[in-house]
Amino acid sequence: MSVRARIFAVLAATAALVVATLVLNLYFLGQMGRQLDRAARLARALEVAADLEGGLRQATAAGAAPSGVRALADGLAELTGAEGAAAVREGVAAGRHAEALAALGGLRPDLRRALEDTHAALARLRARASLTLSLAWAIVLGLLLAGGGLLASRLRAALLELGEAVAAIAGGDLSRRCRLEGRDEFGGFADRYNAATQALRDLVAELVAAAGQAREAVAGIAGVAGVLRKTGHLLEAEATGIRGAAEEQRQQMREADEGVRQLRQAVEQVAQASGDVAQGVTRTLELA
Repeated sequence: MSVRARIFAVLAATAALVVATLVLNLYFLGQMGRQLDRAARLARALEVAADLEGGLRQATAAGAAPSGVRALADGLAELTGAEGAAAVREGVAAGRHAEALAALGGLRPDLRRALEDTHAALARLRARASLTLSLAWAIVLGLLLAGGGLLASRLRAALLELGEAVAAIAGGDLSRRCRLEGRDEFGGFADRYNAATQALRDLVAELVAAAGQAREAVAGIAGVAGVLRKTGHLLEAEATGIRGAAEEQRQQMREADEGVRQLRQAVEQVAQASGDVAQGVTRTLELA
């Protein structure tokens, strides 16, 4: 059950209890209204009885009933509906004032007891209504406190767990899972959190694998570079040898050129000498 559903459940139970309390209090109010009406009638009947008793005493003393006595007797009978009130009305109607007084004397204590009973019933109804209302509000408060306490406990536990999980990720521990369970918002958040951390773990694994492959590639490149450096050293040595041989060849060519030049000079000298000899021979022959 989600947090929102739990809150709605607590509120619905509270509302149902409040409605039931209101209905029960309305019932008690109706009962108290009837008891108050009965108490008012009894109090009025006692007042009428007192007036009627005074009128009957005057009638007994004077030998004639004053005006209004019969109306009071009728009103008393209507207010109470008791047999004693009917007897009083019959005595007044028949002119038997003494009998009416006797009946009235027995009726008034009954009216007082009925009024006291009515007041006692009214007090009991008030006490029940007050007790019911107090119990209802206590239960409502208990429900609210219990629901709020459960929600607060759930929220506190969820926040602590989420805080520990986030702190673990901040510390580099991607293996830490959020251990919140349930079908509420916190459970859904925990599922999404665990899915995100799993995705991060997969990404880190892929990055580690890629880094290993990169290291292997760099190691291969380093090996090739070493081979190339060795090859470069060999080529440089070979070029140095070639340059030395070429320099030696050029030196030999320069020496050969010098020998050819000297030979050419010698040939020219020999030719010059041969020409001189030939001229000398020619002159000798001419002189001979």
